[in-house]
Amino acid sequence: MKHILSIILVILITISLAGCSIDDLPFLNKDTQTLSDNDEEIKYKIDKVILSKGYQSIEPKVEVIKKNNEIQLLVNVGLLETSGIQIEQVVKKGNIINIHVVNEINEEDMQLAVPQIALDLKSTKLTNLENIKFNIINENFEPISFKLGLNDAINKVKSDFNVTANTVPEANLKRIDDRFIWDITYYSIFDKDNPETPLVNLSVELDANSAQIIQSKKGFISSYIDDGHVLDYIMDKYILYLKSEIDPNTTLKTESIWRYDIKKNEKTRLYFTNLNILSACYSPDYKYISVIENNGTSNELYIISTNENKAYKVLIEDVFVPSLTRWKDKSNLFVLVNDLESTKIYNYNIKNDITELIIDSKKNIADFRIYNDIYIIVENHDTQINKNIYITTDWEDMKYIDNGFYARLINDNSIAYLKKNEKDDRNILYIYDIENDKLHDKIDLNVASISVLPENELFVVEKNQTVNDFTIYEYNQKNKELTSITKVNSDRIFYNKDKNLIYVDLVVPFEAEKSEIIYSVDLEKLVSTAP
Repeated sequence: MKHILSIILVILITISLAGCSIDDLPFLNKDTQTLSDNDEEIKYKIDKVILSKGYQSIEPKVEVIKKNNEIQLLVNVGLLETSGIQIEQVVKKGNIINIHVVNEINEEDMQLAVPQIALDLKSTKLTNLENIKFNIINENFEPISFKLGLNDAINKVKSDFNVTANTVPEANLKRIDDRFIWDITYYSIFDKDNPETPLVNLSVELDANSAQIIQSKKGFISSYIDDGHVLDYIMDKYILYLKSEIDPNTTLKTESIWRYDIKKNEKTRLYFTNLNILSACYSPDYKYISVIENNGTSNELYIISTNENKAYKVLIEDVFVPSLTRWKDKSNLFVLVNDLESTKIYNYNIKNDITELIIDSKKNIADFRIYNDIYIIVENHDTQINKNIYITTDWEDMKYIDNGFYARLINDNSIAYLKKNEKDDRNILYIYDIENDKLHDKIDLNVASISVLPENELFVVEKNQTVNDFTIYEYNQKNKELTSITKVNSDRIFYNKDKNLIYVDLVVPFEAEKSEIIYSVDLEKLVSTAP
């Protein structure tokens, strides 16, 4: 009778296993398995072991990378308290590969981490790789799990504190007794409840299982100036900016130019129009502002007198559709006009209201800059981002420098420009020595923008590759020194070195009445204010 019952039990187990697919096998298995005659022990080489503090993915998994007939496994063991990790053996059972993992425990250097192992199977040839399943055998540990993953914790912080961010927070996981605590810190994010101080630093600790907020700290780091788009910036004096408004009764759109007086902390409207303002910039003595606006069919040029807050239209007998203006000095404004066949640059003298044609060129000039009697010209080159860059002193003899874009004259002897590196999609910064006709320096960053500071220095904004934020630097041309200042959340930054602050023009990353705002940030507060 006992023999019959044993046979029946074996039959039932066999039927049960027959109904279990490979995908139903447990991915984690604590039981040590012994080799059978049909098992194949696979040779391997540990290429790298990392105790990762990146907690975005804490679930155990195996990723297969096949390259040039060589196989590498990326083994994510899961979240552990660990001093290190070892592979005991790798065994193939049919179409299942078991990776036997041992957790090293040393009380002196235990830490919460996600061990990641790069495992080379160079001497192993696996056919039908897509049918191979992987199983991590936990020899002496159980991975830690909890209810609230990192993404869930981040979403809770954003929701509970009514903040929004276009950057990734600093995240840490710690254990206090039997509780696992998420420690999440944001720098320079938007507080929707405080429009007058829109940017804050925020630190929050919350329980990874109950989602309970344990403690939080918020530090205010910014001051709201106005909503609008910066058109021109004069260090320590003025911010010239554009405001767009829609009349609620007529639904008509109007645009206006405003001046923010930095020293007086005052805002003044200088110009108002029903047309679209394209650009505006101050004269060197700040008494006049050149404005290009579009009437729906073509561009028009206006001059604003800042003393009287009045504007007049510049009329020229020639066909005149201005696209760009640069001030030569306090009385002379250079105006770029493009047509299908040539580019013309005029000099308009605001004192005597006389216009003179400076150059009529076959070059398709996209931009030009002025420093005393030196001119830098940027010529469109097909549809490429990198364009032809020239320098001239007489508009006739044009010396080719390089191809690039975003060119700036630092002084009489130096040019700064960006060049797109097509291979890795980065904008490299070049400093060119005009006097010695050679490259002075090369800044191998992904540069978003540059601006010229006093004392032949540059303000450099780098676009970070992995997250949606920017790092700002100060570059000393004489010493070729690049000094990191801090990280920010916009590339439209205007630096006041003497006051150690920045003005930021940012498109608001959430739905709000004010879609683009201007605010100031004290750099000392940015790095020192709680959390």
